[in-house]
Amino acid sequence: MVYAVQQHEQLDGIIPHSEGTPLYVSTATAAVLMDVSERRVRELCQTSKMTAMLVAGSDIQGGRAYMVYVPSLPLEAQMRHIINAEQMSECDMAAYHARYGDEGIKELNRRYFAVLDYKREMLDAKHGSTVSAAETIASHNGITTRTLYRWISAYKDEGIAGLMQSLRKQGAGQSKTLCLMAQDYIRDELYRDSKLPQSAIFSKLIKLQSTLGNKACERCAHNPSSLASRELAFGQTADQYEICSSSDKKGIVLPINKCTINRYVASLPKGAIAYAQRGSRYWEANYMHKIQRKKPTEINACWFGDNHLCDIFVIGSDGTIMRPWIIAFSDAASGCFVGTRISENPNSTEIIKTLRDAIMPKQNSIIQGMVRTLYIDNGKDYRSKKMEGSLDPKAVIGHIDEQLGSQGALAALQISVIHAQPYKAWAKTIERLFGIVEDRWMRELPGWCGGKPSERPQDLSRAKLERMAANGELLTIEQFAQIWHEQIIPAYHYERYGNEQSPIEIYKSLPKARQDMPSYDMMALLQTEIVSRKVGYMGIRLHNRVYWDERLQDYIGKEVTVRYNKDDMDGITVISGNRHICTATLDTPFALVGEDKERVAAHIGRQRAAKKAVREEIQRTRKSVALLRYRDPLGEALDETYQGGITSTEYRRAAIENAEIKVRKRRQTMDDKKSADMVMAKMIRDYEQSKAASKRIQV
Repeated sequence: MVYAVQQHEQLDGIIPHSEGTPLYVSTATAAVLMDVSERRVRELCQTSKMTAMLVAGSDIQGGRAYMVYVPSLPLEAQMRHIINAEQMSECDMAAYHARYGDEGIKELNRRYFAVLDYKREMLDAKHGSTVSAAETIASHNGITTRTLYRWISAYKDEGIAGLMQSLRKQGAGQSKTLCLMAQDYIRDELYRDSKLPQSAIFSKLIKLQSTLGNKACERCAHNPSSLASRELAFGQTADQYEICSSSDKKGIVLPINKCTINRYVASLPKGAIAYAQRGSRYWEANYMHKIQRKKPTEINACWFGDNHLCDIFVIGSDGTIMRPWIIAFSDAASGCFVGTRISENPNSTEIIKTLRDAIMPKQNSIIQGMVRTLYIDNGKDYRSKKMEGSLDPKAVIGHIDEQLGSQGALAALQISVIHAQPYKAWAKTIERLFGIVEDRWMRELPGWCGGKPSERPQDLSRAKLERMAANGELLTIEQFAQIWHEQIIPAYHYERYGNEQSPIEIYKSLPKARQDMPSYDMMALLQTEIVSRKVGYMGIRLHNRVYWDERLQDYIGKEVTVRYNKDDMDGITVISGNRHICTATLDTPFALVGEDKERVAAHIGRQRAAKKAVREEIQRTRKSVALLRYRDPLGEALDETYQGGITSTEYRRAAIENAEIKVRKRRQTMDDKKSADMVMAKMIRDYEQSKAASKRIQV
């Protein structure tokens, strides 16, 4: 708590203290109130950090003592002083502080000490009349004398409680037939998953009233004198509960019938009930406040992208009855569908194709061009490596990035991305466009099933769909796609919907955000899959197939990036870093026996050619280093192109053989020397032995 130090005029000299005046306390009492040492209190008084006056003290104190002015104490110490002086309950003061905070305590202290100031002035009789004393104190506290007299009268009648702010006023406007505890109970039942009807809640309330009886108010958080309210005050949460005006009626107050409860429930905010019963997602969609966003002023500044499951049954490509998906991109400025595709199973490949269709020129349509920003779904298909790659896009509008490595389509096309939060359909305008199209044009198509159970046709069943399919009444997915592109989309684009312009008219009237366009080749490459593979001596293995190109010879053992199309696996694009290496094709395996001799000979020829290229590379490198290392800097420049009669390979072989001869000679010399030493040692031993034998004979 921040201590608020109130200043008071310092009294100089030794002033006798009027006994019984509660405005001044001794340093010992101040130390107890502040929970510090008495020495610390005297230091604060000497440094004028607390207001005090000097009075006659004992001989031990040197004839002087400090009397501390209570309003200059910290706020907590002032509260303790009032509790002790007025014999209040600490719980009551804590509850008052919890409800009104520090400002409420400061205001209570101001009133209390103003009254004590007036009483002290009357005791000291420093002024000639009570009127002048009241005017002085009122002026010092910034109030009128009438307000001061009202405070004095309230304190005289009720004590410190008369100076407190009124708590009963908070009960104004409360229902007289339904107490606050009953209202809390009703709301608590409404906030449960059981979703009880109001009649059942009323029955439970009557039973609770009978069970608790007069003890209900003792447990009520809205009763300031209850134990529950005091516990809340200690936790500083008592101010969250309104004071009940019916707490003196000793029990839960209920109406005679449930009509009052029905009116009370109707007055409650529906958002809280919806959140409790149906969850946060439902509340966010239907009750959370949302902002209105301004549309862009340029075409292709922002596209919304999403997948939508159609509310219609069709016959799929495999003959089964299914609901098709729509993959679509819509322009935020005009509301036009710039690119759409009907799909049985939407995935990243289908999304890339739809993006390609949206960007590239189309027959009989003016809709085309690059987009600046995509506002797309948060699903895994939109966050795939093919879409976003492994690098963040560098938004340099007007320049198509030519990097071919592991970049996704959006990064390569310099399209920035915003991902919508999951399960928040209102954040994507395209969700509303899907709803318009479904309601206006799909409803009359055969097989329509509605977006929710209440809209589903009564006679729609699985058996009926199968009969329609057998009789040719149900659309195939190809027929539905044709109707979508040739009828529904044009009808939507030219409908004005009460506006001055239709979506296609708005599209024609606004400028485009980007003027650059990619090539078809680039778009074809971007819609491929991206994987990393290691080039082996047989080639690149992908999906149990082996791909080879002679230009991969130098990349054997290295990691490369492979881009391929699942629909066309005859060839793959091989990239190293940002450099295109080749387009490798399927390598047909050789037969174990009986393979065509010409094909085998061609393969062996390619092996020899590769081997020769490696040897030549080694020779060129060695010759270059040898010339650099052994050239005589003082001699004339030599013609490095002259080959002479001996090739560098033969020279190198001769040099190696010469070195080997020298090594053999060195070893032979060492062996000969070792043998000579052994012979000499043996001759010496034989000589010494013969000499010793001759001496023995002589003896």
